[in-house]
Amino acid sequence: MQQVFTNDRHRNGHKENIGLSILYLLLSFPLSLLYFLFVVIGLAVGMSTVVIWIGIPILLITMAGLRGIAIVERDLAASMLHIEMPRTGREHHGERGRGWWNWLKSNASDPLTWRSLLYVLVKFPLGISAFVIALTLPILSLTLLLNPLSYLLSTYIYSLVNASGSHYHEWMLFMYIDGHFDPLTFVLSFLATPLGVLCWLATRWLLNGMAHGLGAFTRGMLTTYSYEQVRIQPKYELYS
Repeated sequence: MQQVFTNDRHRNGHKENIGLSILYLLLSFPLSLLYFLFVVIGLAVGMSTVVIWIGIPILLITMAGLRGIAIVERDLAASMLHIEMPRTGREHHGERGRGWWNWLKSNASDPLTWRSLLYVLVKFPLGISAFVIALTLPILSLTLLLNPLSYLLSTYIYSLVNASGSHYHEWMLFMYIDGHFDPLTFVLSFLATPLGVLCWLATRWLLNGMAHGLGAFTRGMLTTYSYEQVRIQPKYELYS
């Protein structure tokens, strides 16, 4: 007997939240790093010490951790990206009363355990890429949008520095800054603002797409049932 649990708090047609998408992408790196270290160290230590029996509880903890990682990742995608995530009843009711050996055999024979392991290994490089892009593009968009303000602040700071006898200057976004306010340069600095708007629109589209792509990857790797099956099922339904 199996039971399917779905997250029916949100349905398709919701308004995408760029803030949650960015947060989801930023969290993907530290979380995937922790997952990767936990699994790699657990497997390495457990397999190398299994001959002296110490490795058996370590492998059990690692396997249980894989199941926990799957639950955490599905919950994150469901709550932050509003993607419905089915779950198997085993994760909620477990294998209580059957002993650790039966629990180990049951989970070792479950494809979801091995898909969770593959997910952790693949999510690590994906998490790094997502973190870098999610951090860089919004900063670039904000820099372009606030280019006039940046020119004013930089000019003021350089004027204070140069007042002490130093002579610092630099080129910033094709603007020459030497501590002296130039009205023409200030007017030209506004040319970067529409570029910032376009950059932000492209950033929203790209980051939302990346976040939901990772969410779809999570659903495909860490769930048992297809998305089409989940959409037509009530929150709790039993299958024999």
